[in-house]
Amino acid sequence: TGSQSLDKFWKLHGGQHLRYSSKLDKHRRHITEEKLQKYRLCASVRNPYTRAYSLWNMDRIKNLKRHNIRLTNFTHYMEDVLNLCTKYPSSDELAIYRYYSCSQYLLPFAIADNNIIRMEHMKQDLQNMGFASNKIVITNKGNYKKTWEDIKHVDTIALINIWAGDDFKKYGYKESTPSLG
Repeated sequence: TGSQSLDKFWKLHGGQHLRYSSKLDKHRRHITEEKLQKYRLCASVRNPYTRAYSLWNMDRIKNLKRHNIRLTNFTHYMEDVLNLCTKYPSSDELAIYRYYSCSQYLLPFAIADNNIIRMEHMKQDLQNMGFASNKIVITNKGNYKKTWEDIKHVDTIALINIWAGDDFKKYGYKESTPSLG
């Protein structure tokens, strides 16, 4: 998540954003273990609620119909995503692992906690990593008519809490309590 924003950041600072993963797809380049020793391995994460909502919107806009994930409404979508991630907890297939929570996706990688960039705190987290700069960090945001705050519902809160359970504590996000009142 946030790779386009980080690409812009690294380019502004004379660096390069290399995507390293054992999960090779068209968006990644392979980096040898020898070369990897010369790089700082970091990852970006995002608030689980807004990330899930963004995934749904992206799939709806692109009309991505994978693994029988229903796009009809956000609750059905999250039910299906949760079922898919439970059924395939460790997959190298992009059409599956793109739906993993951030902590589930990053599980195979040894990334130090201080090398995690929270997209909502990108500038501060990058400064904490030693990338002090006066240059503005540019973030991409979808142009959705509604936000997570507009559409959140007790059912989707509960589903996302299960789907991204470890993300809240691990990355410092506030977990909402599903309630009707």
